[in-house]
Amino acid sequence: HMKATKLKIMAIFLTLSINTGFSQNQKSIEGFYNLSKFEMFAKLYLLDNNTFYYMAAFGSVDLEVYGNYIIQDNNLFFQAIDEQTQPFILYARTDKALKDSLAFTYENPNESNREFIVFAADNPWFRNPTAKSYHVDKEYFKIGKQQIDTLKVGYPAHRDKAGNFIKVSSKYTAKIPKGNNDFFFLYNHHYKMRKQVEGIDIQIKENALVIEDRTVKRQDLKKINKEKMMAFFKSQKMFSDTIENKGKTYQRIAMNTSYEQPVLKINKDGILEVVKIYTKDGEENIYGIYHYVDGQLKIIPTMENEFLLGQRKWYFENGQIEEIGKFKNYQQEGEWKTFFENGQLQKVIHYKKGNADGLSKRYFENGQLEEEGKFSKGQKVGKWTFYYKNGNTKKTVFFKDGKWKGEVKTYFPTGQLESVSYHKDTKITSTKYNLTTGKVQQIGAFNAMGEKTGEWKTFYDNGQLKETGNYSNGQKTGEWKYYDEEGKLIQ
Repeated sequence: HMKATKLKIMAIFLTLSINTGFSQNQKSIEGFYNLSKFEMFAKLYLLDNNTFYYMAAFGSVDLEVYGNYIIQDNNLFFQAIDEQTQPFILYARTDKALKDSLAFTYENPNESNREFIVFAADNPWFRNPTAKSYHVDKEYFKIGKQQIDTLKVGYPAHRDKAGNFIKVSSKYTAKIPKGNNDFFFLYNHHYKMRKQVEGIDIQIKENALVIEDRTVKRQDLKKINKEKMMAFFKSQKMFSDTIENKGKTYQRIAMNTSYEQPVLKINKDGILEVVKIYTKDGEENIYGIYHYVDGQLKIIPTMENEFLLGQRKWYFENGQIEEIGKFKNYQQEGEWKTFFENGQLQKVIHYKKGNADGLSKRYFENGQLEEEGKFSKGQKVGKWTFYYKNGNTKKTVFFKDGKWKGEVKTYFPTGQLESVSYHKDTKITSTKYNLTTGKVQQIGAFNAMGEKTGEWKTFYDNGQLKETGNYSNGQKTGEWKYYDEEGKLIQ
């Protein structure tokens, strides 16, 4: 790795939103995109064995990413593989105004809009740089032994009648804008792709894979931006000192120099998590302090050796702790606690290497236990007990590999037994009891689809048999017998 002191700024951040499409029998897409006043060219190849190759050339910077993709719920998701992902390659040009420095600049820069990354000229890694980039005149691009056609397809509004790409201007600021919020984020740490390339929204429609431009309401960000990295440029023209999310404004503090840059992450609950800041000397200050505008503390993450470590806390606007837990190598570890806004404990879960493992408890806001049981490698196992707010048992369930297995009992709020069922393979047998008398009310079985099957019996409150017969796929079948409350056959 390069020494941090050699850099004025160590990272380039890219926000990417692709508006184009390709059919399922095609293997690549490409297009021009204009991001923050510089031109970008990008290609995406879907390879064999559910792998992908993504490359982008923006200005003098080349990015190559390898990884896996999966299709789930009609969406295509990408996950980069660190070991196979190539470094960022910066090809810088000498800037005469900066004498002994190398600078990356945008097309036709001027003093009012120039943004650049400056490196010390004596750094061996950047000695005698040579500019290069992949462009549309490349008909083929080789990946190992595979040779794949590059297809000139794109969003119709971005091409003229001859099919040529039209330059599209886009502006990004450090605020999450209203309306279109389909962000895809990459970031570079010591020139290596350290984070995921995932969540690129590709719908499967009419047997075609279509990358779509999507409108996302700001209140839906927590669902859309799960585990996505939000990265923003710092520039004289486009930077904002506040960041808005979910209708709330967060104000950056501890900004000591003009070179600091935040990188934010939104967790599964839509909370801003990680703030990454660089000083003017290129050293990392990964303490990430953010405040609500009213001054209440929001987060204090801690980092060490590129991996998230140690205890982290989230706070409500009233200053109460919302969640507290520890990370090890970016994964949850040990005991995690979540609280209600009034300070009452909401749940306690134990983690091992990012998976729930061990005892778990959840509470009502009144302090009564709501559920308790154990996890193993992220799956519920053994006996789980669920409770009413009055403290009485609501249900007991036995789990195996996260699924109901064996006996399940349910209870009325009064504490009386309501039903007993047995889950075995694809069949569930059930006995239901009367609240008033405590006597058996119904006996029967369900198939794997939850439909009544086999023999069923229903009883009167006095315990006498009311009716009996068979079900098949949820429908009555064959001969049924009906009785009065004294046990006499009616029909």
